[in-house]
Amino acid sequence: MPNIYQEYIAEKGSALSLFDYSPTIPQIHNRYEEINDKKATVKLCTYLEGYNNSLGCSKKTLENIQRLRNGAKTVVTGQQSGLLLGPTYTIYKALTAVRLAEQLTKEGKDVVPVFWIADEDHDWQEVNHTYLLDVKGNPQKLKIELDVQDSPVHHINLQEENLEELLGFIQELGFDQSFTKTVRNMLVDTYSKNFSKWFAKLLTYILKDTGLILIDSKADILKEQGKEVFTNMIEKRSELIQNLSTVSTKIKELGYNLQNPFDEVEESNLFIFKDNKRYKLKYLGNEQYSIKTGEVLTKEDVKDYINKGLVSPNVFLRLIVQDTSLPTVAFVGGPGEISYLAQIKDLYHSITNSKLPVIFPRQSFMVIESPINKLMKRYSLNYTHIHNLDLEKNKLIHNGEWELIQKEFELVKNDIIQQYKRLTDKISTINTQLSTIGEKNLQLITNQVGYLEKKAFNFHKENHCLVLEHFNKIEKNLYPNNIEQQRSLSIIYYLIKYDFSFIQKVTEGMDITNFSLQYIEL
Repeated sequence: MPNIYQEYIAEKGSALSLFDYSPTIPQIHNRYEEINDKKATVKLCTYLEGYNNSLGCSKKTLENIQRLRNGAKTVVTGQQSGLLLGPTYTIYKALTAVRLAEQLTKEGKDVVPVFWIADEDHDWQEVNHTYLLDVKGNPQKLKIELDVQDSPVHHINLQEENLEELLGFIQELGFDQSFTKTVRNMLVDTYSKNFSKWFAKLLTYILKDTGLILIDSKADILKEQGKEVFTNMIEKRSELIQNLSTVSTKIKELGYNLQNPFDEVEESNLFIFKDNKRYKLKYLGNEQYSIKTGEVLTKEDVKDYINKGLVSPNVFLRLIVQDTSLPTVAFVGGPGEISYLAQIKDLYHSITNSKLPVIFPRQSFMVIESPINKLMKRYSLNYTHIHNLDLEKNKLIHNGEWELIQKEFELVKNDIIQQYKRLTDKISTINTQLSTIGEKNLQLITNQVGYLEKKAFNFHKENHCLVLEHFNKIEKNLYPNNIEQQRSLSIIYYLIKYDFSFIQKVTEGMDITNFSLQYIEL
């Protein structure tokens, strides 16, 4: 089955028809000219100055906000607030936006990078944990347990013991204190009781020198500027949901999987806040809606929530709300995001009367640490091999010696089957039931031979325990918990081992127009 993301970045197939631009630098230049008259409001820039100052931002960030005030355009990316910044790709997203903005500026287009913190999301179980490798290379899970069901992340407050637990967790990873001291100090210095604020301060601290501008999705100014989008969604619900439905049907007809299925009968694309909880707004028909608590709301009730700033968008509306406030030339997203953004083109057009920005893929990296690199060289593994480690491992285990033994087992099994067939053919003349009994008996015997073969292979594997140990070490580093490294490990692991030079290493290795997985050797 074709893949939207893969075909989009390759600029082939039907995927490009689902977007307004291809993911190229010249297309961003075109977009820049098309929205040349659009500027961020003075009110928004004033908010950004105050908010980023509160996070401890650099002079460069404030200069970028001033550029935005003077008419600069934006490259935007974003992510949910996650524990210790969530997976490493959070940083890769941010750095992609930074580098893309820098390149466009060098080419004569005034562009600044913006990171949208999606802290209105309420799936705590998705963001309350992360993974780091310990000194032995084993993935260790850090998780904060809180009873905060349905609470948006920006309402979640931590306890002092949560910080102590986290610092203790880092200590127990087993790294020398000289490695962990800088990171521990950073976590203490940036700590905020509010979970989302801590995320923002930590991101600012790590990327302070890049000039990245952070924006908080719950900001009053964004609610104010997004009112028209939310009201449109209520007033023209039938038409706008049909926009989504038409494109989604087209995606399936083109042979792609639908990234974000939805119920066109019940979908509203909105959430509301009530009693510090976030609830999906479900359409009932006859201009009535309901939420999880069972409460029924009229269209006018929902408008009242909109006017009070108590409504937030779902994934289909998020980019649209963002672009009502920001002059966006490009949005940097990962494979999943780009796949669901393929569904919103008609919706975006209907609400904004303009094109989607250029949807630009984030940079994707796999970090090859020195001990892993040495093991790869020992077993002659290249970058292609590490994406199918089981195959390479089995090649070593299934060496010529085992293949000879395997052939012996095959000969024995075939011989038994042939001999048994001759035997059952003869005894079936005594009674035909003996043929059926013989077949069952043969199955038992061949199963036993198979059992013996499996046992022999297990002992053979034990003789290759060092190979298995080494491959296991490679797998746990590159695919911790069988998940791609950049989607699992926190950036904190790399900062513990390589301090902030790791960020520089990533930036140096970044080829902004290469959408394939890139490799960083440390």
